[in-house]
Amino acid sequence: MIKLLRHLFELFSVLIVVYSGIRILGWIYGAMTPEPLPYSESQRHAAQETGQQVQAWLSTLPLERQSVVFGNLAHDPFGFVGNPVRNAIWRSGRFDLAPRTFWERLRLRMGWTLPCWPAGESLIAYGRSRGTELAIGGSVLGFADEPKPELEVGVEIVEIATGHTVASKNFVLRSSAIGRLLDPPVSSSSPAPGAVLLWLAAILFLPLGIMPFARPLLIEGSNFAILLTLFGLVAFDVGSAYVLYAGRCAGWPGAALILLLFGLSLALNFKYLTFMKELTL
Repeated sequence: MIKLLRHLFELFSVLIVVYSGIRILGWIYGAMTPEPLPYSESQRHAAQETGQQVQAWLSTLPLERQSVVFGNLAHDPFGFVGNPVRNAIWRSGRFDLAPRTFWERLRLRMGWTLPCWPAGESLIAYGRSRGTELAIGGSVLGFADEPKPELEVGVEIVEIATGHTVASKNFVLRSSAIGRLLDPPVSSSSPAPGAVLLWLAAILFLPLGIMPFARPLLIEGSNFAILLTLFGLVAFDVGSAYVLYAGRCAGWPGAALILLLFGLSLALNFKYLTFMKELTL
């Protein structure tokens, strides 16, 4: 019994250290990334409605289907307005839209600000580097939420070969019809301490349920049954952790943490089963 308690204490100590390390890494990552802008829900609706207006405008242009690249919008560091505009370019069906570069996708996944080639020579140079016939850029000219939602976006299409502006338009959205909605509640970047302690207790004591079946499973049983039990315990640990952190740690950091937890859980449960096998001998 003393040996069992000593092993449980070792496992619990390792989990506490790993959990503390994960929390510290999460705080460091959060401090390194730019602070998101506090857009309201009404501003979100305004951005989506502007995207629909851009799509309708593109559908009316007398242009042949050509390749195009989107240079993002100035004064829109996180693509809050630019992403709906980019989606509108694709949905219009008038262009062959070039995909984002690897670095753009990486910065988008990591929560960093997006690079921008809004207009003029920078937009033409970007389109030339991507090998497209046209380039679309622009700028967020105004984005307010008080006393009512208001959004003004300038969009222009340039021809790469000549540098001429093919079409341009300012989209002004000043409508009280959008309404002002309450901001959604800000979710915590990490689950409650009580939930974490409950998860730690569950993954520590769940393997004890195998104790009554230790001899027929670990000594008399097949290797397949042992592996199935091991990976079943690992799946529970990782799956419950994912549910606990779902929506709070996404992107590359979330994937890295899941892989780290998988390796740790595999090692801990393997040690657990080995210890149980030794007790039954």
